[in-house]
Amino acid sequence: MENNFKEELDKLIEKANKFADDMHMKENLESFRDDLVALADKAGKKIDEIAHDEELKAKIKDGAHQVADTAVKGAKYVGDKTTEFFERPDVQEGIDKAKDKTIEVAEKGVEALKKAFNKE
Repeated sequence: MENNFKEELDKLIEKANKFADDMHMKENLESFRDDLVALADKAGKKIDEIAHDEELKAKIKDGAHQVADTAVKGAKYVGDKTTEFFERPDVQEGIDKAKDKTIEVAEKGVEALKKAFNKE
């Protein structure tokens, strides 16, 4: 009987510990939820503050214009340099040679096809 009493007592102690753990967990979850709500509130206020910061908006707009201007200048520079490159006499000569060689290779290919088809 003493053994049964001890077993029952152990079961009650275990249930009490689980209950205490559950209560502790509930308190921790409530604390966590409260902290999370506070953090979300702070983040929302900061986002609202940033959204209404006219000085920051002006800086961002100015920065965007600078980036756009720099991109346009860069594209124009690259375009100008590309045009200059293709207008150089040595480059034109190379292009003409490449065209001539392409025509030559194509003509040889056509001749080879004619011979191949005529043999059949």
